[in-house]
Amino acid sequence: DSDNGKVIKAFDDMTDMVAGYKNKLSEVGISIAKDNKLTVSEKDFKAAEVTDMKLLFNGKTSFAAVLSTKADYVGAVADSEANVMKNYNSAGNYDNMASSMGNLLDSLI
Repeated sequence: DSDNGKVIKAFDDMTDMVAGYKNKLSEVGISIAKDNKLTVSEKDFKAAEVTDMKLLFNGKTSFAAVLSTKADYVGAVADSEANVMKNYNSAGNYDNMASSMGNLLDSLI
């Protein structure tokens, strides 16, 4: 049984992680809009300290690296759920090809 709730949960985890960086992002001119899109103040971004930028965007544990990992996970969960949906036929019934093939072979024996 597929449940897009898994995708929503993964996405919510990602947006919660971004919200946790709200103050640090603000320090370099990046804000989070109500629709969860990031907006950049070019003036503030250019005026930000290089060390603050490095903490956010450089390294394996940086905001950018963690965000990338979370986004990859959202994509993987979505792909997984989409693959589960492939097992349903046009009538909405679960159509397990392996089980059907097994039943066919059993009937021949």
